[in-house]
Amino acid sequence: MSSDIFETLSQLTETTIDNYRKIGEANVKLGQKLLEEQADLVEALYAVTKERADKTAKSKDYQAASVAQFELAQEASQIVLDSCKSCGEYVAEAGKVYSQILESGVKAANANFAAKPAAKAAKSA
Repeated sequence: MSSDIFETLSQLTETTIDNYRKIGEANVKLGQKLLEEQADLVEALYAVTKERADKTAKSKDYQAASVAQFELAQEASQIVLDSCKSCGEYVAEAGKVYSQILESGVKAANANFAAKPAAKAAKSA
Protein backbone atom coordinates (compact mmCIF):
# COMPACT_ATOMS: atom_id res chain seq x y z
CA MET A 1 0.00 0.00 0.00
CA SER A 2 2.64 2.52 1.04
CA SER A 3 4.87 1.54 -1.88
CA ASP A 4 1.98 2.36 -4.23
CA ILE A 5 1.67 5.78 -2.65
CA PHE A 6 5.39 6.46 -2.94
CA GLU A 7 5.42 5.22 -6.52
CA THR A 8 2.49 7.49 -7.38
CA LEU A 9 4.15 10.46 -5.69
CA SER A 10 7.40 9.72 -7.49
CA GLN A 11 5.65 9.61 -10.86
CA LEU A 12 3.75 12.79 -10.02
CA THR A 13 7.00 14.53 -9.08
CA GLU A 14 8.73 13.41 -12.27
CA THR A 15 5.80 14.56 -14.40
CA THR A 16 5.64 17.90 -12.58
CA ILE A 17 9.37 18.56 -12.95
CA ASP A 18 9.23 17.60 -16.63
CA ASN A 19 6.27 19.93 -17.20
CA TYR A 20 8.04 22.80 -15.39
CA ARG A 21 11.06 22.23 -17.64
CA LYS A 22 8.86 22.30 -20.75
CA ILE A 23 7.14 25.48 -19.55
CA GLY A 24 10.51 27.07 -18.86
CA GLU A 25 11.72 26.20 -22.35
CA ALA A 26 8.55 27.61 -23.88
CA ASN A 27 8.95 30.80 -21.84
CA VAL A 28 12.57 31.21 -22.94
CA LYS A 29 11.61 30.77 -26.61
CA LEU A 30 8.74 33.22 -26.24
CA GLY A 31 10.98 35.73 -24.47
CA GLN A 32 13.60 35.46 -27.21
CA LYS A 33 11.05 35.99 -29.96
CA LEU A 34 9.50 38.97 -28.17
CA LEU A 35 12.88 40.58 -27.54
CA GLU A 36 13.87 40.08 -31.18
CA GLU A 37 10.56 41.59 -32.26
CA GLN A 38 11.10 44.54 -29.94
CA ALA A 39 14.59 45.14 -31.35
CA ASP A 40 13.24 44.91 -34.91
CA LEU A 41 10.46 47.33 -34.00
CA VAL A 42 12.87 49.90 -32.58
CA GLU A 43 15.15 49.54 -35.60
CA ALA A 44 12.28 49.96 -38.08
CA LEU A 45 10.83 52.94 -36.21
CA TYR A 46 14.25 54.58 -36.07
CA ALA A 47 14.78 54.09 -39.80
CA VAL A 48 11.40 55.48 -40.82
CA THR A 49 11.68 58.39 -38.37
CA LYS A 50 15.15 59.28 -39.65
CA GLU A 51 14.01 59.08 -43.26
CA ARG A 52 10.94 61.24 -42.64
CA ALA A 53 12.87 63.70 -40.48
CA ASP A 54 15.35 64.19 -43.33
CA LYS A 55 12.47 64.70 -45.76
CA THR A 56 10.82 67.17 -43.37
CA ALA A 57 14.05 69.09 -42.90
CA LYS A 58 14.51 69.40 -46.67
CA SER A 59 10.93 70.57 -47.21
CA LYS A 60 10.59 73.99 -48.76
CA ASP A 61 7.13 74.76 -47.41
CA TYR A 62 4.71 73.84 -44.64
CA GLN A 63 2.58 71.65 -46.86
CA ALA A 64 5.48 69.36 -47.80
CA ALA A 65 6.56 69.20 -44.15
CA SER A 66 3.02 68.31 -43.09
CA VAL A 67 2.83 65.58 -45.73
CA ALA A 68 6.13 64.13 -44.51
CA GLN A 69 4.87 64.11 -40.93
CA PHE A 70 1.61 62.46 -41.99
CA GLU A 71 3.55 59.80 -43.90
CA LEU A 72 5.68 59.21 -40.81
CA ALA A 73 2.57 58.69 -38.70
CA GLN A 74 1.14 56.27 -41.26
CA GLU A 75 4.32 54.23 -41.64
CA ALA A 76 5.02 54.14 -37.92
CA SER A 77 1.46 53.01 -37.21
CA GLN A 78 1.76 50.23 -39.78
CA ILE A 79 5.10 49.10 -38.34
CA VAL A 80 3.65 48.98 -34.81
CA LEU A 81 0.54 47.14 -36.04
CA ASP A 82 2.64 44.53 -37.84
CA SER A 83 4.75 44.09 -34.71
CA CYS A 84 1.64 43.61 -32.58
CA LYS A 85 0.37 40.96 -34.97
CA SER A 86 3.69 39.12 -34.78
CA CYS A 87 3.69 39.27 -30.99
CA GLY A 88 0.14 37.93 -30.93
CA GLU A 89 1.22 35.01 -33.10
CA TYR A 90 4.15 34.28 -30.77
CA VAL A 91 1.90 34.31 -27.73
CA ALA A 92 -0.63 32.06 -29.51
CA GLU A 93 2.17 29.58 -30.30
CA ALA A 94 3.20 29.59 -26.65
CA GLY A 95 -0.44 29.04 -25.66
CA LYS A 96 -0.54 25.92 -27.83
CA VAL A 97 2.59 24.61 -26.12
CA TYR A 98 1.08 25.30 -22.69
CA SER A 99 -2.13 23.50 -23.71
CA GLN A 100 -0.15 20.48 -24.90
CA ILE A 101 1.74 20.38 -21.60
CA LEU A 102 -1.52 20.54 -19.65
CA GLU A 103 -3.12 17.83 -21.78
CA SER A 104 -0.13 15.51 -21.40
CA GLY A 105 -0.17 16.05 -17.63
CA VAL A 106 -3.87 15.26 -17.41
CA LYS A 107 -3.45 12.15 -19.58
CA ALA A 108 -0.54 10.96 -17.45
CA ALA A 109 -2.54 11.50 -14.26
CA ASN A 110 -5.58 9.71 -15.67
CA ALA A 111 -3.45 6.81 -16.88
CA ASN A 112 -1.75 6.55 -13.50
CA PHE A 113 -5.01 6.52 -11.55
CA ALA A 114 -6.68 4.13 -14.02
CA ALA A 115 -3.75 1.72 -13.77
CA LYS A 116 -3.87 1.52 -9.96
CA PRO A 117 -7.32 -0.12 -9.63
CA ALA A 118 -6.49 -2.53 -12.44
CA ALA A 119 -3.22 -3.48 -10.75
CA LYS A 120 -5.00 -4.00 -7.43
CA ALA A 121 -7.65 -6.16 -9.08
CA ALA A 122 -4.93 -8.27 -10.72
CA LYS A 123 -3.17 -8.75 -7.35
CA SER A 124 -6.43 -9.77 -5.67
CA ALA A 125 -7.26 -12.35 -8.29
